[in-house]
Amino acid sequence: MTDFNALRCRFHESAITIYSVEHDWTTWVGLNHDVDVIPTKINLYKDHPDRDFANEKTTESGKYIDLEWAREPDWFRIETWWRGWIPTGGGTDFSPWYLDLDALAPYATASNCYAFTDTIREEMKKGLRDLQEGIDAILEEHAPPPMTNEFSTGHSPRSVTSGSRRRTPNAPRWTEQDGFADWQAIDLPFWLYYSLPIYYTWGFDEKNDPRFSRLHPQLIELADDDHSLVQEGIGLTLEADLLRAAAASWNYDDYLTTKPVIAGSLSSYDSDSKFTVIDFEGWGRHYIHEDEAPAYATQFHFTTSTDEESGHPITVFWRWKPREYISPRQIFEKQESRAVSYARRSALWYIREMHAHALTPSPTRSYHLVTGAQVYGDTSSLEKRLAERAWDTDSNPYAEGDDMSLDASEIEEPARRTLKEHLDVRMAPRQDRQLPARPSLSNMTMWKNFAPPSHTRRSRSPTARSPILRNMPPHQRPATIFRIAYQEIAGKLTYIERLFPVVDPGNWNTQFLCIGYLHVPDWHIQVRMRFFANCVPSIRHIRTILSIAVEHKMSFQIAIRAEDFHFFGADVLSQIDQRLVKAMYKPGFTEPQLSYSSPSAFVNAYIGKLADILRRPHARTFIGLGGPFSWLAQRWGGTDLVDRFMEGPSIQVTRYFSSQNDSGEDRALGIHWDCVSDQEIEFLFGYIPADKWNPERWLYPPISILDEACDHWTGEWNVGMEEIFRHITSQVTRNPTTAAPKTRRGWMEFLRSYN
Repeated sequence: MTDFNALRCRFHESAITIYSVEHDWTTWVGLNHDVDVIPTKINLYKDHPDRDFANEKTTESGKYIDLEWAREPDWFRIETWWRGWIPTGGGTDFSPWYLDLDALAPYATASNCYAFTDTIREEMKKGLRDLQEGIDAILEEHAPPPMTNEFSTGHSPRSVTSGSRRRTPNAPRWTEQDGFADWQAIDLPFWLYYSLPIYYTWGFDEKNDPRFSRLHPQLIELADDDHSLVQEGIGLTLEADLLRAAAASWNYDDYLTTKPVIAGSLSSYDSDSKFTVIDFEGWGRHYIHEDEAPAYATQFHFTTSTDEESGHPITVFWRWKPREYISPRQIFEKQESRAVSYARRSALWYIREMHAHALTPSPTRSYHLVTGAQVYGDTSSLEKRLAERAWDTDSNPYAEGDDMSLDASEIEEPARRTLKEHLDVRMAPRQDRQLPARPSLSNMTMWKNFAPPSHTRRSRSPTARSPILRNMPPHQRPATIFRIAYQEIAGKLTYIERLFPVVDPGNWNTQFLCIGYLHVPDWHIQVRMRFFANCVPSIRHIRTILSIAVEHKMSFQIAIRAEDFHFFGADVLSQIDQRLVKAMYKPGFTEPQLSYSSPSAFVNAYIGKLADILRRPHARTFIGLGGPFSWLAQRWGGTDLVDRFMEGPSIQVTRYFSSQNDSGEDRALGIHWDCVSDQEIEFLFGYIPADKWNPERWLYPPISILDEACDHWTGEWNVGMEEIFRHITSQVTRNPTTAAPKTRRGWMEFLRSYN
């Protein structure tokens, strides 16, 4: 028996109904409503601009003519959080008399007098009485008193939506924005309690993030009468991911957050303080009456600060840090009655619903974690949002050096030469073989401003800025305008999260970075690299750019000139390896192809061949090829290949001279870099040549098929590609193996199921 922390905030404790459907190759889960109401192209509306209510067509009474938009699910936006509670019409044309202002008056004339029939009069009395009771309930409702609870707020879930039609209110909708900050506004238990339909996607990210374990569709579906147990041994076999989700569900409360860290709390406060409270972690503060302060002080941790404007002391209570923390498991073990459970939970429901639209952080506003005061500044700008992320030098190589923003006045005027003229550009100037302490670049535009190699040793005086640029405001200078436009366009082609951290730049050869040349044959990769170098202020060094390129599995190579070969020693090889390498680097070298007899025999032969290939001196080249080449090489050869790739060229370049070079380029620099043969690439993907019984097959889909059939493949690694290749590898490593090489048609059908 495996217990789990099920979602239990249900209206009348009725079970949550689960629905599932695929729209645009995305799996959607619906809670309490059929997912068929989700528009087929819902993903197209994610970034759709808000409706222009000022220009919506209305009747003379002000009623909107077109209301179909209010019946369909839409993405949650904190600015219009109230849309989840819009009462939409029922399945008939009937509407209450006090709402249908365009209908004829329900009265009749008699002897120049207005008269109502008894039926209409009673209906109007009842309608007005119900309306007045609703108004009184709202106006007489007071904020709930502080209650002991364990709820707090954490980080972001993926995109979730909800909606309804007919008599059901237009349901709340979760949203996906940069950093997914708006999730802190959702009130999931409140919506479930009132049976509002909720829709969300369930894919690779959600399955692998323990924060969403409580939203696992199978856990919700398997919950029994007390919503806490999953029975085993009676015909139900639990998958490993389901067991992990069940165990992780106890670490998160109704708001998908973990236990708060208690630090810096006080035991007393000044009597003349102004009193405020932060309801949820990361939220802004709001004032409370001084009479409520003693009750808050006994139940919540707090701190004091000084108002910067008035100098008056302010006491800040943290509702999300109760003095008596009760874990989700302790709550379950108490077996609270329905009334006690509702009273304990509902206080936070209404607080969250009332203040979410005004006090939750978003890309346009943020709050101090301790004081709850708003942190002013244009946090919506891309540069500041990137700088505010955890790009620190202790744990993230993306943030080497000083985290200094690049002032607009310091940006150089863009070079007047085109990008195409510099397909291969130098990474750093050579200065008579005297290497700098660390190579650094303020932005990528400097790469194309280096002088040709024959002039690198000449001293040049700084070019004076033209009078026009000197007198021009910084935000109007061409370089600033270019950078802003570039970050808006190129920023959509990549991502900034560290999804696959595998590199340690501290192990890299600094000399190799200083005398090497960066060869980037793919223009799409150049655009992505230049985005990070030009538009992320915390990135100041070429080492950081290359770290991002390796982790994103972008394709690039670092080449050196022949005169620099002596800087790199030969690899230490055994006698038998020396004989193999000598034969391998001769022209015309070929190896026997893989053949297929049975799944186990083929997989064993494939793994054995990979072990041979990935220990060859030039195997590091697979890292530079990026994409699936880099992923497969790291999966089967280990991340040491990354360090070898950054150590410098192999003996294929420095001793046997059988590598690639730029002799075919228009403006050749005389540089060389490692390469792999076409046959070695075929071995990497498990290629089986065609015979008279079968067409050609692959164990992994090659790059040509990915380009043609895989929507997730963009030239840069992402979670979609990670899920696809992990799934294939799990079949390869299973004992007994279930992997089978597929034809081109088979791989195209397989990949399209992920699109």
